[in-house]
Amino acid sequence: MNDQDRVAIHEVMEQQTVTIAKAGIHASLNARCSVVAAANPIYGTYDRSLTPTKNIGLPDSLLSRFDLLFIVLDQMDADIDRQISDHVLRMHRFRSVIDGGEGGLDGNSRYGREDETDTDSVFVKYNRMLHGKKVQRGQKRDTLTIKFLKKYIHYAKHRIQPELIDEASEYIATSYAELRNNNSNAKTGGTLPITARTLETIIRLSTAHAKLKLSRKVPTLCH
Repeated sequence: MNDQDRVAIHEVMEQQTVTIAKAGIHASLNARCSVVAAANPIYGTYDRSLTPTKNIGLPDSLLSRFDLLFIVLDQMDADIDRQISDHVLRMHRFRSVIDGGEGGLDGNSRYGREDETDTDSVFVKYNRMLHGKKVQRGQKRDTLTIKFLKKYIHYAKHRIQPELIDEASEYIATSYAELRNNNSNAKTGGTLPITARTLETIIRLSTAHAKLKLSRKVPTLCH
């Protein structure tokens, strides 16, 4: 990431605005959205001997603005590799089913699209060509429909406004203090610096957890 892009993303994540200067026009637009970033390690492959911060290669001032940081390692596992290859092959073999072409199973069916007679379906109907073999009993692998997910997210976002009760506030404050203490005692200084932004991160994640459960109050065990 060059310096210009770094300055731009700083403004977006800190002030929730983006400034555009083009053709003599200067405008400042609202950027109230979630930012999802994905990148490869700085050396192409993840070096386990280095800290995550050095592998990522971004300054702490920028990394601290992200609420969550996931490290995905490319581990060699025959079973996982076989599952991935089977899924990719099914997507290529039965592309007509996904795109709704004439070569589909029933001529006009689409993967993830509900039938007109079943608009309130929660789970996608099982299709062996797309979903592969059925799992063993007791191991459910149900896929939620896109329409249901949109309804659920819209309802949770606009109808549920969780309240931060006293017990949850006390628990968050204690957890933040423990994180600060553990980070200062760590030999390597921790993965990321624990600042006031981390406290705001815990509050946002706790509120999102309550919305996910359609709860009007933030639970005490918000972690």
